[in-house]
Amino acid sequence: GSTTPGVVTEANGQGTVSAGHVYADNGVYPIRVAVTDNGGATGSRQVTATIGNVPPSVTAAANPTVDEGSPLQRTVVTFTDPGFTDAAAGTQETFTATIDWGDGTAMASGAVSVVAGSAGVPTSGTVSGSHTYAADGIYAVAVTVTDDDGRTGAASFTVTVTPVNGNDP
Repeated sequence: GSTTPGVVTEANGQGTVSAGHVYADNGVYPIRVAVTDNGGATGSRQVTATIGNVPPSVTAAANPTVDEGSPLQRTVVTFTDPGFTDAAAGTQETFTATIDWGDGTAMASGAVSVVAGSAGVPTSGTVSGSHTYAADGIYAVAVTVTDDDGRTGAASFTVTVTPVNGNDP
């Protein structure tokens, strides 16, 4: 839905047209190139651009320590995605997240917070969660972020759970 001026390179009556564009989301997009010569005559061509989806890039937070029986409440990962919401193009970037706390409990949904991107500026966000560990130990936590097209990115970290008041052996 947008127009970008192209750069014409010409020699001996032949030439090329080049231009750049940032697409908001994956999909198949029509591209129309029109060239007008110095006499006012115009020629055009239409082709398509097939844009693939890129999965979110996910970075884990630092490894925390928490007392057993105390809630761990924190941002567990940050993420970026080159797609962005563009109402004019009919695109909307949404994300979901799951957290495997590593202690055998059920997979949990993460709370996703998104900062909208734009052309050339990735969409970014965070995933937060809360969990209480019943026993001390070291737990591997895995977080998966899924974009609206089903592509996933993941990161992991460890949580060290310490015994309360030294009561555990």
